[in-house]
Amino acid sequence: MRKFNHYIHILFLITTVVLSVHGASETAEPPLFRFSARTEAVNEKSAYLELSCILAFNDPGASIEMGLQNPQGKLIAENATRDFISDNWFQQANISISIENPQYWNAEQPNLYQLNFVIKRSDGELIIEQHRIGLAEYAVNENKLTCNQTPIVFQGVQYSLAHPTRSTPFSIDNYREDISLMQQMNFNAVRVIGAAPPPEFTQLCDEIGMYVLIDVGETDAAPTIQTYQNHPSVFAWNLDSRKIETDNLAAAIKRIKNLDRSHPLLVQSGSIRTAPPLGDGFLITNPPRNEWRFLGTSTRPSLACDLLPAMGHSIEGAAYFFAMARANASLRGGFIQQFADIASNADPAPLTAALIDDRAAQQQWAFGHDGLLNADRTPQPDFWQTRQVLNWIELEEREVEFRPGRSIELSIKNWHSFTNLNAYDAIWFLQENGAVIEQGEMKINLPPQRSMKIAVRPQHAQPNPDANTYLVMQLLKDGEITSEHSVWLKPKSFEQDFTMRLRDLSWDKNWTVTTDIEESRIDHHDFIFHTRTDNCAWFLLAREGNRRLITDGPFLDLNRSLTPPERLHALQSGAALPCEQNAPPLRVLERQVDRRGPDIEIKTRVASSIPECSTEVEAQIDLLSSPYGFCDVRFSFHEIQTSQIITEAGLSFLVPSTLDQIGWLGDGPHPAYPGMDQLSLPGFFNLRPVSSIIPGNRRRVQALLLTNNEGAGLGVLLWGGDVSIHPTPDGTMVRIQAAVAGRGDANDPTRFPIRPDSLAQSKQSTTFRLVPIGPGAASHFFQPWLKK
Repeated sequence: MRKFNHYIHILFLITTVVLSVHGASETAEPPLFRFSARTEAVNEKSAYLELSCILAFNDPGASIEMGLQNPQGKLIAENATRDFISDNWFQQANISISIENPQYWNAEQPNLYQLNFVIKRSDGELIIEQHRIGLAEYAVNENKLTCNQTPIVFQGVQYSLAHPTRSTPFSIDNYREDISLMQQMNFNAVRVIGAAPPPEFTQLCDEIGMYVLIDVGETDAAPTIQTYQNHPSVFAWNLDSRKIETDNLAAAIKRIKNLDRSHPLLVQSGSIRTAPPLGDGFLITNPPRNEWRFLGTSTRPSLACDLLPAMGHSIEGAAYFFAMARANASLRGGFIQQFADIASNADPAPLTAALIDDRAAQQQWAFGHDGLLNADRTPQPDFWQTRQVLNWIELEEREVEFRPGRSIELSIKNWHSFTNLNAYDAIWFLQENGAVIEQGEMKINLPPQRSMKIAVRPQHAQPNPDANTYLVMQLLKDGEITSEHSVWLKPKSFEQDFTMRLRDLSWDKNWTVTTDIEESRIDHHDFIFHTRTDNCAWFLLAREGNRRLITDGPFLDLNRSLTPPERLHALQSGAALPCEQNAPPLRVLERQVDRRGPDIEIKTRVASSIPECSTEVEAQIDLLSSPYGFCDVRFSFHEIQTSQIITEAGLSFLVPSTLDQIGWLGDGPHPAYPGMDQLSLPGFFNLRPVSSIIPGNRRRVQALLLTNNEGAGLGVLLWGGDVSIHPTPDGTMVRIQAAVAGRGDANDPTRFPIRPDSLAQSKQSTTFRLVPIGPGAASHFFQPWLKK
């Protein structure tokens, strides 16, 4: 021990020391010394470290002295050997070290040991090196990829070295920033695309904790494996079978396995159905939806790469995919394309069917250029979506009933493979309309891959049906927030309290409905509502102040603007893209006016035709007017003939731009697509101006309110419906949905269209209520939004 410590002291004195963290030489000449390390993880109390040390010279008098320090710096093992296997060109010594109470390496706990070598030649020359290694044994057991005998799921991202201002190669600080951002998005794995990762990058993955997949080629496998095999972060090799002749593939796989038997070898293919039956598992490039189930039931573990191009617009697909990875034995996760935006100066390629098979055109058309961060690494909405979708800590509840004096029970799941949640500090606080009204701390002792119930008991907070009240739970490590979850606290009597407010609408004894050849006119002391006989056009006017509330519509809408993945999916499925034409006016086919007690019902069968889009639609729109001062609208689709893809189907109308304040009760504040459903919660929302809202569909909407700054406007009541809101230069287009092609959640991804035949044949009706709002004269129902 004393002699070895003496050599370690020399290490810091000799200026010609060869210092390598990973054993890879930066010089043109091959290194005189290299080694490979293999871990055998026996159990929590015992492990073996097998070292194969190679001297690139033949010196019978040479010796190797080795010392191993644990992550705390304590010397726990040493060995000296002159026992070599020799030939004319090299000498090899094998050293086996038994380690008690090993501190294993994994991405959640990146423990690093230090190996110190002193190689003494017979002429007295010393070679002194230090290497940091981790105890990590990767294997395939029962269709599962394991790290130290524990199955793991890889939530990965593909990484390319592109940045608007950084020079290449990046600095250590550049790499550290990028890996830190990956971890903030809850990724635990990375694959560098386009080239092998630089040694500095892999070194940081060892230190910070990030699994790395390394691509190997048919001809460069030996130097690549030699460079990266001692990194604990490297969990597997990937060989692209598409770049190798079929007759050579088996030989290439055998050669790689002979070079290194301590890492699984994945074979990359474009489809699980065409993947060769070789290697330890599959890496499938951009798997189509109909193959996901095969990925989860294959006889060997499988990963997906290039998962959902333009990922920022398809986060809900990633949620679905990784949820399947957690549930299936062989589906072990994937790599999202891609980490950061890549600016392209090329003009976008035309959107034609050629894109289906033209990868270069897809890249030019922004597929693959749209990452999760801006190119300069500033966060964008995709960042926050990914962080939520790939959260390792899952809170099952999105809303709970809130009773004074009672505990709030929540179900929490720990998806980590190795980390107990007691490693985090947990705090909670109640927010009412954005202000913190109560807070506290808690300790959560939850082992990996387990779930439990936790309880929070506020002492002073009272339920308020007119306020947005949330319970927010944060988990912190070293003072940094690593996970945040919000739950809407709904008073127990919420529905009853809320709907009871509708009873204060006042009766108008002078209410009348008149019909002639041109229009039907509804006169109430608060409003005038016209509907034309020839095209069913609506015009709603508030009497007080002569304010317009509905200026155009209704229209039968079948679509919204498609995101890039949806457009590509449409091309791949052979469906025509949505027509860009504005919705045309309706044609009235049949019209009937009936009295129902004190109410008047106007039944109208309408049609809409867009010849240039090969689209014909028929629907039923019924109005039920009441002297209490509201109009109920019920509609259903009867027939839809179209060759274009359908993403939404509903009835829309235009509200003037003077109503520039919007509020609703339902999910928010983000739309339910693309993937933003993970960022939304139910509750009261109030935004101004309307133009600040992110356009799109809101789920489970019970009430919608558009007003001016005096509190006058239009209220729309539903019962858990879908409402799409789109600000335009002419006003706000409001669409009440009959069907949505995916609402952005795991069960209903947005990329898969509505079948027009099923929508028409179901004849399912959708109903909503229009309630004009006057300043100071609104129903109490809308008071939560009108309060100053």
